[in-house]
Amino acid sequence: MTTAPSAASPGFLATLKGPTERKLGWNPALDGARGVSVVLVMSFHFMGSRYLDGAPILVDMFFMLSGFLITTLMFEERAARGAISLRDFYLRRVFRLFPAVYTLLAVFLVFALIFGGVHRQQLVVEFLAAAFYVYDFLIAWVGVQGQVLIQLWTLSLEEQFYFVWPLLLIAAMKAGKARRMNALLVGMFAVVVIMPILRMTLTPELGGKTFESFLFGFSILRPDSLVLGCLVAIFFRLDPAKNSPALQRFLPIGGNIALVMFAMTLCLGGFTPFAPFVSLFYNLTVIAMALWILDVVRRPQAKFAALLAHPLCRWFGKRSYGIYIWHLLIYFIILKFVEGVFVGHAKLALLVTFPIAFAVTIGVSVLSWNYVETPALKYKERFARISK
Repeated sequence: MTTAPSAASPGFLATLKGPTERKLGWNPALDGARGVSVVLVMSFHFMGSRYLDGAPILVDMFFMLSGFLITTLMFEERAARGAISLRDFYLRRVFRLFPAVYTLLAVFLVFALIFGGVHRQQLVVEFLAAAFYVYDFLIAWVGVQGQVLIQLWTLSLEEQFYFVWPLLLIAAMKAGKARRMNALLVGMFAVVVIMPILRMTLTPELGGKTFESFLFGFSILRPDSLVLGCLVAIFFRLDPAKNSPALQRFLPIGGNIALVMFAMTLCLGGFTPFAPFVSLFYNLTVIAMALWILDVVRRPQAKFAALLAHPLCRWFGKRSYGIYIWHLLIYFIILKFVEGVFVGHAKLALLVTFPIAFAVTIGVSVLSWNYVETPALKYKERFARISK
């Protein structure tokens, strides 16, 4: 299914299309940001959540970068081809995500059936929830306690969002339908405002299996961060604003303030004023990070962007998907073995497990990248219409 080319329309909509639009191109700092984030998320999980209590902000970063990049690529495809192909969009997502995650799920199912014991039924439920991309609903309903594939809730939420988002964007961008774009923007701003309010005002126990607890659980999964990333991509397209002297003066300041807020949230999340999800500072930081992303893509030569563009950061960034989906399963298996060796010494078991799980995860992610993801990406390129 492909949308038909549309005639130019006046006003706001006209700034989002046309041959004069800016192109994002490859930004190495964004790869580096993913690399640094995935290493910190992995470390947070491996340390048993004892440090870096603000690490959930890293997931918001992942979501915002994802929303920004996906939406930007759709705009660039429309500018280059005159249309956005839904078929190609969905096929690109399939080739990028499915091979690696279903390889993981196949391994997980074998372990669940052979070694699951009394937990076999629960593990199979987790497998099915992840395989059908509804793991986020499972978490919102039953909570996180005892879940083994907990990291896969992010994939479920993303894929649900990206099934709907192209349809909404394409409908809003049709010629003569400027009101649709306005309605879409109003709806996006509403999500960005309402979700933080729900997180800060609802206080039921996660996994309480009531409507209120489900609503609270879904709000702390932060779908608004995906929406915020898409909004950043839309504002990145605005021709009248992109060369504004006021913006050029303000954005670096705003980006630096956002980066400081991000660091404070990451390091001080164990204190109530900075607590993940429910504190005002945390939610303001998520919104402020929109300024940081705009600053990075507008000033790739900035010092912090150069640090993120370091080859080591980019190396981890390229393999961040494999690292992310595999790290907890590997960790739980190794921790179980190590705890059997160091019986009664839980802290020592954690210390020993960390470097082993870290090294094994990196090794598995390299195998995933070389033998699963890269071959799939070659097929994905057939559908990268904007590069042709």
